[in-house]
Amino acid sequence: MADSLPLDTATLAGLFTSSILYGIFVVLFIAALYILLYKRKTKQPNYILISAAITMFLVNTTVLAISFARVDDAFIILRNAPGGPIADLELLAQWKEVTRTALTCSYFCLADAVLIYRCWIVWSKNFWIVLFPIILFIASATVDIFMVVAMANLNSGDSIFATALHDWIEAVISLTLAQNIIVTLLIVFRIWKVNMSTALSAAGSLRPVMSIILESGVIYAASLFIFLMTYVSGSNSQYILVDAINPMIGITFSLLIVRVGLGVHGESSSHFRSQGRSHPTPMQPISIAVNRHFQTDASGDPLERDDSEFELDNVDGKLSAASADTKSARESTSFRLDVAHAV
Repeated sequence: MADSLPLDTATLAGLFTSSILYGIFVVLFIAALYILLYKRKTKQPNYILISAAITMFLVNTTVLAISFARVDDAFIILRNAPGGPIADLELLAQWKEVTRTALTCSYFCLADAVLIYRCWIVWSKNFWIVLFPIILFIASATVDIFMVVAMANLNSGDSIFATALHDWIEAVISLTLAQNIIVTLLIVFRIWKVNMSTALSAAGSLRPVMSIILESGVIYAASLFIFLMTYVSGSNSQYILVDAINPMIGITFSLLIVRVGLGVHGESSSHFRSQGRSHPTPMQPISIAVNRHFQTDASGDPLERDDSEFELDNVDGKLSAASADTKSARESTSFRLDVAHAV
């Protein structure tokens, strides 16, 4: 059955969508880079996240440039060739399309690697926790290679839904989607578990950070799922989705950094106002204050009592907690620093 959405229309719609999302990504990329360099909550800049952000920007820009070149070839340079623009757009084995696909696959791998890195940090660098995601990552990268090779060897009449490509593309999207869901849930579960076990006060809840990470993961996972459904259904709308996902990866990556760095989250704003904090509180060093109180008994001899209060600032600069348990406070501090380093 013929697709109701023509290939040339889908290509132009995909280019239009990716261009708009690319503009959003550029703004968030600049904001994320500023936060990672100048508003960081760790002593040293996180060069891994900085390198990932810059690489995403370069890859996204290159992919968009190649997309423009493809459209220029089809609609301008070869518009009068036999078959018109559609005939050129159907040539998937040409070097520009193969290069764009290879860069997109590399982009997916980079996003998955960063997500696994964040999970590894949040789980206190426990290798066994991320072992299964790493296996999925290796499998996905391997399938990516086979898919690009299969595309480069397509015949001139083969479409994106050709048998030689169909299974590879479904496998790539499925593995990436599964890995994203698993790793995001591992990160959220770890933060929830620590948040429940450290006996923090209401103002010290890590739920805002947990919700930000979950929302970012849902956006990316939803995009992948829709992409998979459009491809499985054999619709040309998958061209729109594949062009949109490229900047969406950078948007979700940068948005997480920006929201955590600036403390922008809906849940905590009203909560902290109810706690008497109407203005954002800047991140301060962790401080430990020990107060000594003296009382006297009936004979006038002093009785000494020690109270220790630990004020622990969390990753968004607003959360503080009081605890009399030194060990619990140290564990909470270490975990908060891990989260700050990961996002």
